[in-house]
Parts: sequence; C-alpha cells; structure tokens
Amino acid sequence: MKLRIIAVLAAAFFAAAFFDIAPKSSALTQNIIENCGEICSVYYGDNERFYIIGKYDGRYIVTTADSSGGVSQKNIDVNAELSPYAYFNDVFYFFFNGVDTAGSTPMPYVTVTSHDCKNGVILTRTINDAEPVQRGRFAFDGKFYYLAEPAFVNIYNDKFKYVDSVSLQDQFISMDTARDGSAVYCVCSNTVVMITNTKIYDINIKTNDIYINDDKFSDNNSVVYSITGESILYDEFETSRGVGEIGGWLIGVRNNMVSAVNGDSIVPLFGASNDMFICGSGCCICVIQKGNDAAINYIFPEDITNKLEVRHTESNVQSEGEDNNYVFDEAACTVSNIEVGTTAAEVKRSTGGRVIDKSGGDASGAVATGMRLVLSNNTYTIIIPGDVNGTGTVNSADMDKICDHICGESNLNGIYLKAADLNEDNIINLKDAYLLNAMLM
Repeated sequence: MKLRIIAVLAAAFFAAAFFDIAPKSSALTQNIIENCGEICSVYYGDNERFYIIGKYDGRYIVTTADSSGGVSQKNIDVNAELSPYAYFNDVFYFFFNGVDTAGSTPMPYVTVTSHDCKNGVILTRTINDAEPVQRGRFAFDGKFYYLAEPAFVNIYNDKFKYVDSVSLQDQFISMDTARDGSAVYCVCSNTVVMITNTKIYDINIKTNDIYINDDKFSDNNSVVYSITGESILYDEFETSRGVGEIGGWLIGVRNNMVSAVNGDSIVPLFGASNDMFICGSGCCICVIQKGNDAAINYIFPEDITNKLEVRHTESNVQSEGEDNNYVFDEAACTVSNIEVGTTAAEVKRSTGGRVIDKSGGDASGAVATGMRLVLSNNTYTIIIPGDVNGTGTVNSADMDKICDHICGESNLNGIYLKAADLNEDNIINLKDAYLLNAMLM
C-alpha cells in the first residue's frame, strides 16, 4: 500500500513540472534538514535560534536552525539510549550514570557532558558518589538541579559540588525552567512545583498529563497556564504536540491543523502531522519527522496577518447577508469552500444555521464532509476540501482514498468525490494527489 502511494505521489510531482499546480492555501517557508535522526525534542534559544535534538546511530545529534533558514549540526559522543539530557540557556547537558567497581565498594558516579550551542565547546565533568540522574537543569545563580529520586531534587553548584536537596510532595514526572532561568519547575503527579532559591511554591494546577512549554504549562484538557497559575481554555487545542507564541497568538495543533489561537479568534495555517514538534516565540517552527530527515515549517507574524487579510478580503466580496466565503450550490444542495478545522460553532455563527452530524444530532468540534447545514428551509451537505473520508481532518488516510481512486482499486462517489477534486476540474487525478500532499506538508 505504501509503495503504491509513493508511486502515485512521484507521478504527481513529475506531472507538476508540466502543469500549473498550486495549492490553494499558502505554503509557509519550509526547510529540509538531513540526517537529524529520530527527533526527541525541540528547544527555542536566543535570537530566534532553534535546537532540534535527535538520535542517530546510537548517538545524539544537535541541529541548530535559525529563522533565516540556516542549519548546522553537531554529533554528541554520548550514548543516546543511556544518557538523559537537559537544556538551559543554549547549553545541552548529557548525563551518563555509571558505577566504579575498581575499589572494594562500588562507587556510583555521573558524567556530565555539556555542549554549548553558540560556540560548540564541549566539556565533560564527573560527579563522584552521585545518585543516578533522571532529568536535570542548570538554573539561576550557577546552581545545577537534577532528580536523584522520585520525590527529591538534588542541587549542585557550578563546580558540581553538592549544595542542598529539595523534597517534593508528590511523584516527580519531569523538570523544566522558565526561559529566563528565573525558576525550576517540577511537574508532579497532578501539580507543578516551582523551586526558587531552594524554596518551594505550588502552582495551583490540578490535572493530569501536564506539559511544559517555556514559561507556560498545558495539559491534555486543552488548557494553557501562565507561570502565575492563571489558565485559558482553548477547545480542542492539542498542547501535547508543542506550543509556540507570536505576538499574543498561541501556535499549536487544533483539529489536526497547525493554527494560531488568540481568544475566540482561530486562524488555521496548514495541516498537522502526528510526529510534529512546535516551539518558538516571535518566530515559530513546526518540525516534522521524515525518516532520518525532518522538514521545518517556519511561521512568522506576517503569515498570520496574511491569513487574516485573506479572510477579511473574501468576507467583503460576499453577497449581501453573508459574512463568510462558503460556496452554496443550490442545485446540488451542497456547501463547500469551508477550511479544514472550521468548527460547527463557527459555521453556525457565520451562517445562522444549524450543523447536523452524521448521526442526526447537533454537531460539535470540527465539521466534516458529509455533515449537513440546515439554513432557513434548506439543507446543504457539507464538503470540506481534502476531507475525503469524512473525518473532519486531512491526513494520510485521505491520500490513501485518492490513490485508491486513481489506481482503480475503489471509486469515490458523491460528496467525497467532490472533496477530492481539489483543483475543481471535475477530474480526480495526479493533480489532486499533488495538492493534497501539499496540504499535508
């Protein structure tokens, strides 16, 4: 199956050289980085630098990418399977837990390898008689924090000499710092503990599955918290896949679309991948795994502005009584040109109609191909471009449906055929496969 899809896409890219094929949605700036390995995480540094840490051939690779598209890589000679790592202030720290058995009594030790992302300097130091490190951070005032036991954080000075130990109230899950290094945050079972100069403060976050993103936290209930514990609810905002920020807009994944969210305003930017990492401030990047390589999509403030301007322009050219760019086909009783990720609430707000799901009840969340819009005395079937299987998202499953149709293994019909006709030429062919692939980039 996968080989068949690859063959169809290869033919589509070949056809693109001879036909005028261009995605309707604007493709943001993209860069391909090679041999970055299996991506573990992405960090945002100073001056719009991003650090992508990956595993390749048993070792770590740190890839540095800047907002202008420049990329550099550094192999770190530590065991990627056995050495946990930490990041703070443009420096990565890799910890190797070992035991010295040369003497009469086994002596545990921790070897710390530091990689300075700015000048490439690597230092290696050993802490003797040290508990194994699970996770750690350099923080403020030159002190070094790491987890030694499930509910204790050991503190060392910049000479790697033991200073103090802080006891946590609950099972430790992960550790991070605010971007400016003003505090260390420990995520426990259902709360966040902030450590400042060995003092402990509980941040009132009572939930499971907390994720740290710079100086913000989020959970699997689509809530984003500030360092003060204040929270904002973003419905269906998949915060576990990373969060960025541009001028008050949070950048994240919503309804399988990378979107900019600011209060009630939601701007879909492009399709999301399941293996996507998002981070940044001022400029954001979305890193998508592609084998041992990765694609970086850069998001700048103007990308959001341009999307907003397009929406405003399209809204102004609508006929009287409309405040959206939906296309109604009275003969076929369909409504199309609805962006992927648009919610039933948004459709209702802009049309005044009622959205019915496939079971006959009121729809919630993202609208999908096959749902119906009841407007006055008319009922229109909804068509979402690219949503070929009627799930409300656009992903590889939709590509599979188009490939099946092109290869003659099965046929698309009705509204699903129209959802696959991305260039609206009434033919489903390689051009449509090419356009759908562009939506997945």
